[in-house]
This record gives sequence, C-alpha cells and structure tokens, in this order.
Amino acid sequence: MGLFLSQSARKLKEYAADRPCMSFRTIITLLFLSMIVVACSGNGGTGNVVREPTVEPSTPPTPPAQETLPPTTQPDVPAAQGCGTPLTPAQLEAALPASAGFTAGTPDANTLTWTNPSTGASTTYSGASVALTKNDRALFVSLVDSCDVPALRDPWTAAVMQETDSGYLKRTMINGYDAWEQYDKASSTYSITVVAGNRLIANVQGAPDVPLADVQTVAKDIKLSAVL
Repeated sequence: MGLFLSQSARKLKEYAADRPCMSFRTIITLLFLSMIVVACSGNGGTGNVVREPTVEPSTPPTPPAQETLPPTTQPDVPAAQGCGTPLTPAQLEAALPASAGFTAGTPDANTLTWTNPSTGASTTYSGASVALTKNDRALFVSLVDSCDVPALRDPWTAAVMQETDSGYLKRTMINGYDAWEQYDKASSTYSITVVAGNRLIANVQGAPDVPLADVQTVAKDIKLSAVL
C-alpha cells in the first residue's frame, strides 16, 4: 500500500501555514484517524472510535509479513493489564511538554469514547493535545491513554521498520520508551510516536520543514514518567 505515511502529514502540509494552533479534536483526527482503520481491517474489526466528530488515532504502516523485529525493552513500569482507573484528561494535560525555545498554544483535553462494533460495548479514554511553534513553524503534540482500549496501540506493536524512496519508519527510543520515527519525503515532515508503559501513546508531528531535532526535543520533553 506504499509507505506508512498517514493522512496527518499531508493535512499538516495544507493547514500548518494557516493554523499554527489546533484544537484537540483536529489534532487527534489528523494524527490518529487511520490507526483504528488499520486495526479493524487487520484484526477482523477489533474496534474504532465513535465521536461527533469521530476522533481516532494515526496509522502506522502495514507490516510486511516476511519481516520480524528483535525484542525490545521498556522501563520498569506496570503493564496495562488490569491497569485500573484510566488517567484523567487533566493528568494527561499536565504531562504535555513545555520545551525551551517553543511557544505553546492553549492545551486541550477531553474524555473520548471508543465503541466495539462487534459487541456495541463502549469504553471511555482520555486525551490531551497542544500546538507548539518555533520560528513560525508548528509542531502538534497529542497524548492518549489507551489503557482500556488496546486497539489504539496494537498497530504500533505490530509495526516493522521500513525504508523506501518515499521516506522511512524506524524504531528508536525516547527516554527509555519504545518509539517510532517517521519521515515523509513528499511533505518534508518528521513525526515521532512513543508507546509508554503499554498504555500511553504520545505523538509529535512536525509541520513541513520542521527539523527532526525539534521533533525529538519536544518528544523527550513529554512528561510520560510523571503519569505512569
């Protein structure tokens, strides 16, 4: 299906110049829209997010069947199995980054609803987001607690490293947590997605021509350990 690049990179290219700050719903829609679609299509309809408007996570690439990845490690934090009370929007908002040299917009935080299409059962989860600017270029940060909604993080668990003429997806580490770094040559955008403690999904999406170093700096400034 081509390389992994989600609709978020292309939409950011269209909107970043006119919209340096985005609401939580817009960021989650752009960054997380196709992630649930991949989860559903690959797992026989494991789930999607239902909201007015729909709020769904971003898509990692479809992994080639022949590729495998070496095992990775996570910091010594509890797994999400039976993780108890989900984090609140306020807790996630407090974990958003305040990076030196960047100007932060107004953060947004909400409780969202995921509905299993097979059973009709609904589960709530929390999310928060903020837009940062530097040198008139924007970075968009979102943080979601997927504790009770494994379908949000499963595609990242199954992702594999890829590289083509269009860009790449490669595994990295951010503050000791598993992360994925993406580059889209066509839109000249970088993004980093961190999966922490088998529950938190943090995404930093740079607008066109934002340097990778800035995306990495902001990703490292997300206070994940403070809420795990």
